[in-house]
Amino acid sequence: MLDRSTEMPTGASSLHEAFLERASAHPPEPYALSAFLVLRLADSAVRGILSPSALEYQAAACHEQLAETGGASVERNHLYEIVRIARATRDGETPRILFAPLLAYAFWLEDELRLPEALDVLDTAWRISDGRDGDEEVRVLLQRGRTLRKASRYDEARASYAAATAMAEAVKDRHSSFVARVGTGIVLTKVGRLRESEALLLVLRDEAAIAADRVIEAHACQNLALVKLMMGEPTETVQHAFHALQIAPDEATRLGSLVNLGVALKELGRLTAAADAFHLVLREGRGDSEDALERRGNTLNELLEISARLDDRLA
Repeated sequence: MLDRSTEMPTGASSLHEAFLERASAHPPEPYALSAFLVLRLADSAVRGILSPSALEYQAAACHEQLAETGGASVERNHLYEIVRIARATRDGETPRILFAPLLAYAFWLEDELRLPEALDVLDTAWRISDGRDGDEEVRVLLQRGRTLRKASRYDEARASYAAATAMAEAVKDRHSSFVARVGTGIVLTKVGRLRESEALLLVLRDEAAIAADRVIEAHACQNLALVKLMMGEPTETVQHAFHALQIAPDEATRLGSLVNLGVALKELGRLTAAADAFHLVLREGRGDSEDALERRGNTLNELLEISARLDDRLA
């Protein structure tokens, strides 16, 4: 078992201030108060401090609050699921069954860029841990590292990724260990430690190739392309981005690689080819998440610059 003292903040608050702040806003967020009450229910289920009848009373109150708040929404569905699972713990089910709905809710909050709330939910999930090293704990650490990275809290993100790497190796979860190391490489890139990031990602790319883990190999190549672009080496960027594009099994990695490829081609003066790459990003990119919207906006800006350089006023 690992030393857990540095994996998460000690004494993380269970007051759920992030949701209370949104509940006190003007106008208040529709589900902020409901989420606060549901997370307090999860706390009660995890700590086991209530009798089954008291827990049922608290769950019923949360259910009623949700029913009276707004209309159908993705957030309400997540909260209903947490209430449903928390209710099951009154009959002797382990609180660990709350990991899944809490992590799903935290992921949705992160995708909406409601990062303080996502971190609050992840801290709540971490308190479920019964002290053992398990797959669920690894998932919390990985998700927390990514959320902290998006919040530009890079030192904390790197610490979370380091803890996730160690725990994943302890439970022999090679893929999660790879994911954590990719996250570390991204953090190093964000803080400008490009040579360190490059070295880590090169090793990771080769290890993933040997392990036939195409997802990680593609992620490593995509991020290597970005590092090389930031280092002013567009030719190498094209090589890494194109390889990632060839092997990536998921849309997000393919589109990210296409963006890097387009920028590198633009830097090399291959403007028509760069425009083709950017048009492909716009054609293939779907979804209305914050990440997808940001990618489309950046791609349109790149196409605008290419149009100006080609003196194509109509475009």
